[in-house]
Amino acid sequence: MGVSTVTAGRVYKGQKARRSGEESVLNMDTFPYTSLCKTYCVDRQTTDSAASATAYLCGIKTNMGALGVTAKVKPANCEAATDESNQVDSIMAWAQKEGKWTGIVTTDQVVGASPAAAYAHASSRSFYSEVPEGCSAMDIAQQLIHGKPGSKFKVIFGGGRKHFLPVNTRPTNERRVNIDNPAINGRGVRTDGRNLLEEWLQKHEKLNHTAAYLWSLNHLRMLHEGDYNEDYILGLFASEAMVYSMDKILAQSNGEEIPGKDQPTLEEMTKAAINKLSQSPSGYVLFVEGARIDTAHHENLAGYSLEEVYQFDKAIAAAASMTSEQDTLTIVTADHSHAFTINGYASRGNDILGHAGRDINKKLYSTLSYAAGPGFSLNEDDEDRFTMVNHFLQPAMMHTKKGVHGGEDVAVYAKGPWAHLFTGTHDNTYIPHALAYAACIGLRVGHCDRRGPFNRYAHVSGALRRNARDPVISKFAAASNLTMIDHINGQTIAPDVLKNPPPRHVVVELPGELRQSINRAPRQHLPMARRAEDAEVLVSRRNETSAFVTNNRSPQKSPNRLTQGRRVHKVAKRTNPYGASIGKHPEQQQQQQQLWQHQGLNTMLNSHGTFVKS
Repeated sequence: MGVSTVTAGRVYKGQKARRSGEESVLNMDTFPYTSLCKTYCVDRQTTDSAASATAYLCGIKTNMGALGVTAKVKPANCEAATDESNQVDSIMAWAQKEGKWTGIVTTDQVVGASPAAAYAHASSRSFYSEVPEGCSAMDIAQQLIHGKPGSKFKVIFGGGRKHFLPVNTRPTNERRVNIDNPAINGRGVRTDGRNLLEEWLQKHEKLNHTAAYLWSLNHLRMLHEGDYNEDYILGLFASEAMVYSMDKILAQSNGEEIPGKDQPTLEEMTKAAINKLSQSPSGYVLFVEGARIDTAHHENLAGYSLEEVYQFDKAIAAAASMTSEQDTLTIVTADHSHAFTINGYASRGNDILGHAGRDINKKLYSTLSYAAGPGFSLNEDDEDRFTMVNHFLQPAMMHTKKGVHGGEDVAVYAKGPWAHLFTGTHDNTYIPHALAYAACIGLRVGHCDRRGPFNRYAHVSGALRRNARDPVISKFAAASNLTMIDHINGQTIAPDVLKNPPPRHVVVELPGELRQSINRAPRQHLPMARRAEDAEVLVSRRNETSAFVTNNRSPQKSPNRLTQGRRVHKVAKRTNPYGASIGKHPEQQQQQQQLWQHQGLNTMLNSHGTFVKS
């Protein structure tokens, strides 16, 4: 879902509503923060979904086709993925360690590349239900059922049922849903004779968990009527990937049997997942994938792909209606782009699936086209048939068996707490670390109040978020006459109230001119906020030594030229476990233990600049 797909999807959405389309707004367009994300992997300029998902879920670059492992694991070395030193945990594992619930939702097979990166460790994304002979690794389906974090997912919704069942065997009747078992298309493909669905049910039964296996939309609706009381829910609604939404639309319009009519939509699965996960007392992490956007592009089916964008947009809207920006960080991004473009100078309101004009030979050319794919073989006699009907293929410049990915950056849309972390241009490996920082999960959680004294510095887009118990923040606010806001409920807090504050965070709104100066400042020379007398400001330059800047020192030229009129004490560089450079000055012995330590020091300072230190 590259930028061109988002743009075309926006127009498509508007034209479905019988409008011109260009002025339409996708739900992701309303997110206040955006960034660009670099998607290359270790061995390729243009990534595949496995390597990309490993990057944005696990925080490391790996080789094309690999899942949840470092680049030491080569595609042909299945056994190397079993070495724990080569394995990397995903944000799902980080969340589970902190007591949060987790889940995945996809219109692909649940063992597909993108969702599999959340739980699997494999040298190849193709090890769905078997591995090469002689390899001791579990296949991807086994890892979801018996491995960690997959076996602890509270919600699993998607397709790919055949990879959990033995050859020539149909699913057994689900025992936790009181409904007659309907005819289910598709048989298993496992050659080891194992029925992983039965194993999943038996495993939870032994652990005294309630568990429900679902295979149809009716089951999902029954689950809703039961208030999602089951501890664990596994829904496999298709033997392979789920049916294209466009196939359903075309069949219905033609009066034909609707394929996949028993399959829920992405919106319905997303709602069900959030209904379940929102019961968590400690929060949750949910991965939702509109996977058929990609597969339609591979087939050069632009109309199909844009309908999947539309369905994905509905899922985003559903999630927004069920969550609050006050406590839920939501991001939307893509594994990669596609070699897909919007051509010519079509008139406003022109059908996005139609033609844009005529070429030098007076032949019509389409608004949408691909650089490569099966659409290359378009016959010139079909020039006027620019329509989605009959599986029309948008034309491609080069003839390949499947459409190819694009190597350009993809967009990241963010809203909610800490959404401001997603600005500028960054690698896809940055995404899970930023999410983990916001959620207080992962390897570096020292910045969180509940884990120690280090959560004293945090920044919220032009404001300073601090613990209300910190005496310096109230002194700072009172001296500077700044507004303090409880970020939980949005109420204004007077500075004198903070003498006996509740255990909540507050947001200190900086004056507009100061906020603007911070945003305009060169990144290598970060400005200081106004502050109460004797308060200290921790300032950093990109990848250089940190420094203390105090108000009660005689003027001296700064070695780092951070400010004028302030004496800057150069400090010895020392790297702490959280990735920040901290220093120690002879006069700061007691305050040394209170230094800010967290994984994102340089990133945060480079993004917005100034932090007040107690």
